[in-house]
Amino acid sequence: MKVRFSIFLVYLLVLFTPEVQAQELFNPFQVGAFNYTSELPKNIRSGKAIAIMEIDGVNLYKKEALMLKLGDLCQKYFYKSGIDVVSYYLPDDLYSSNQFQFNISKGFEARGIENLIYIRSSQDFQNATIIITDFKNTSIYIEPGQSATKWSGQPIETILNDLYKASFRYPKENYLINEVAEIGLLSDAINARRNTSFQTSAGRFNLAVSKFEIVDLNAWEKKLGNTANWSQIKANIEAFNAKNEANNVLLDTILSRYPFKYKLVEPNMGKKAMRNENLLYALFWSRSSGQTLRSLFEYKDFEDREVKSKYSTGGTVSDRLMNNQDVVYKFYMYYVSDSKSTDYYLGPEWDAGQTWEEGLTNHLDYFMTYFK
Repeated sequence: MKVRFSIFLVYLLVLFTPEVQAQELFNPFQVGAFNYTSELPKNIRSGKAIAIMEIDGVNLYKKEALMLKLGDLCQKYFYKSGIDVVSYYLPDDLYSSNQFQFNISKGFEARGIENLIYIRSSQDFQNATIIITDFKNTSIYIEPGQSATKWSGQPIETILNDLYKASFRYPKENYLINEVAEIGLLSDAINARRNTSFQTSAGRFNLAVSKFEIVDLNAWEKKLGNTANWSQIKANIEAFNAKNEANNVLLDTILSRYPFKYKLVEPNMGKKAMRNENLLYALFWSRSSGQTLRSLFEYKDFEDREVKSKYSTGGTVSDRLMNNQDVVYKFYMYYVSDSKSTDYYLGPEWDAGQTWEEGLTNHLDYFMTYFK
C-alpha cells in the first residue's frame, strides 16, 4: 500500500545528552531513560508504531526535503520488515506542552498505537541512533525504566538493515503498510473552544501559572538505578532540573509585572485541584514551530513563511515580522471549567516569542494594554 506524504505538521528537544543544551520539556528519548535489552517489542510486526525523528543541527521545519528523505529511507526498511509505522513526528511537536501531551497520548491510544521508534541521525546519515520501545499512555509516552532496544553509532542504513534481520524472530501480522513515510497529523491536542481575545475578567481571580517541570529523580532511580548507564541518566536529569529550577525563579520574577494575584502550580495539577483553590484561570505555554502552533491554534494563514507578531520592548507593545518556521513560545489563558466544555484565550493578535521569557513578556504586556 503506497501513501504519499502528508506535509501537515499540526503540532506538539534537541538531543539531551552531555554535548547538547537542556530544554524546558522533558523528553525521555533524549536522556536515554530505558533498560536496554536485545529484545524488540513482541508485537513489533503485529502492532502499529509511530516514529519520532530528528537530524543533528537541523531545523527540519526549514529543511522539508531532508526530512522527507530520512523518512522515506526509514520507511523502505520498515515496510519490508513488517513494521507498521503509521506516522512520523518531530520532537518539537510531540514534546511541545505538558497540557497538550496528555491529550496527544490519549489520541495515540485511541488509534491503537503500541510501539515508539526514535530516530536520530547526522546530516549525512552516517551516524545514527534508533531506539524502539513500547508506547504507554502517559504525558511522555513511556514509563520510567521500561525496556527498549537501541542501535547507535553506525550509518542509518546499517542500523535499519540490522533491524530488518532482527525483526524476523517475531510473528508477522502487518500486511497493509505504507510504502512511503507520512508526516504526522495530530488531533485533539486542545479540548477547548478557541477565542482570539483576552479574558479580562481573569483579573478578578487568582491565576494558576504552571511551573517548569522538575523530574522526580528518586522515582527514576528506583526504575533505573541498577542499570549500567544510570550515572549518565542521573547527570542528565540533574542538569535538566537545575535549568528548570532557575527558570522557575525567573518565571516568578517576570510575573511580578502582572498586577493581579497568581500562584505557581505544578505542571500536572488537575482542574479539580485548581478550582478547589479558587484558581479559575490558568496560564499555559507551548513550544514548537510557528507554523505548527498557528495550525494547532486554528489560524488560517499558518502556512505563511512570515507572520506579524506583537512584541514588547520596555513595556511598549509594537509589531514585528517573525519567520513562521522558527521554533517559538506562545502563551495563552485557559478557563478552568468544572465541566468538559471550556475555553482558551489567545489574545487578539499573535504574540509569540523566540524564548519563553520573551513570549511571556509579550503576552503579559499585550494583555495589560486592555486595562489601560
